[in-house]
Amino acid sequence: MRRTKVLTIYSVDQKTETVMQGIIDRHFAAHTVLSIMHRLEHVPRYDKVLMMDAGEVVEFESPEALLAWPSKFAALYASPEQ
Repeated sequence: MRRTKVLTIYSVDQKTETVMQGIIDRHFAAHTVLSIMHRLEHVPRYDKVLMMDAGEVVEFESPEALLAWPSKFAALYASPEQ
């Protein structure tokens, strides 16, 4: 992988996403990683969650904190569609 300032990855299947998360965990631990996630299973490994609604920031906190109270993120995380 080339050393780039921005790495963009999109539209991958769940198996590929899991492999990519492992690579991110191992090789980008000392970097800032911005990840736009539609499948939420890997979110707990990140330091912060920025939840937006209609283009506005509605929540910004650690995944653990957001899951500990009735947040919009907690509701989304618990939804059966995930």
